[in-house]
Amino acid sequence: MHIPELMGAGYTVLGLTRSEEGAKKLQASGVEVHHGNIEDLDSLRKGAENADGVIHCAMNHDFSQFVKNCEDDKNAIIAMGEVLVGSKRPFLVTSGTGVGSNGPGKLATEDQFDTEHPNPRIGSELAGAAASEKGVSVSVIRLPQVHDGETRTGDVHDRDRAGEGFYGVSRRGQELLASGACERCGATISFGVREECGGQPV
Repeated sequence: MHIPELMGAGYTVLGLTRSEEGAKKLQASGVEVHHGNIEDLDSLRKGAENADGVIHCAMNHDFSQFVKNCEDDKNAIIAMGEVLVGSKRPFLVTSGTGVGSNGPGKLATEDQFDTEHPNPRIGSELAGAAASEKGVSVSVIRLPQVHDGETRTGDVHDRDRAGEGFYGVSRRGQELLASGACERCGATISFGVREECGGQPV
């Protein structure tokens, strides 16, 4: 996460962590600590209540329990979305590129939403869509697997493996910026949301 950019733009950043080690790292970066995890829905609701924008990029990448992890992610999105109903605060969630499938052998595209996609990751985007129908300003970033010739990984950041991630950006400003780095392959994924363009990805 590019914390200096967020703080340099005038934001106070609230970071979710489930460990004391994680808390120390957040504090060393100037980030306010919010204790909890993606299975502690009350902690997610409380964090979202205090933020002007929510960036949810945490997911457990233990693929031995992938279906459960997808269900946990869906429930986390539902919980945070509940406290954002009735506000114009942007809510950014992640999904997988397969959800944009246009059929076998065809490229997935951002304007396609396959609501019947068999990948359990579909639950995250369906939860985001349900929140959007209730008036929440939802944006979805569909993250691909990253290849570097040696590794094949769906991880955006090693911290995601532990189910931790920065998710609250609060108190002032017009732009929310989140960035995840795949440390093992040197790739960086960056995305932003601007309130003035209705919470659409830019």
